Amino acid sequence: TVASLLANTHAAAATLATNNDESYLYITSDSPPVLEHGKNGIDFFKSTSKPKVVEFYNPKCGACQAFKSNYIEIAKKVQSQKPNVEFYGVSCELYQSICDK
Repeated sequence: TVASLLANTHAAAATLATNNDESYLYITSDSPPVLEHGKNGIDFFKSTSKPKVVEFYNPKCGACQAFKSNYIEIAKKVQSQKPNVEFYGVSCELYQSICDK
């Protein structure tokens, strides 16, 4: 089932993620309000029922790295007008099965 696939993916990625911060783009001090899926227990699937914007990225992709500051600015501007909208980033390096969907 999808739930078991996600559970297995989360468990495997959690093991990798604890020692591999290079696999994330949005864990720096300039990243809020973007939340990193899988980091510090954050799971955009299980979060609130608020509207969400999710970026799926490869942390080694130059275009993804270049877009980071734009995504953060977009998140800040949207949340200043619509504070209930949540922004997430999903590392396809760690969560390939989610990104494949």
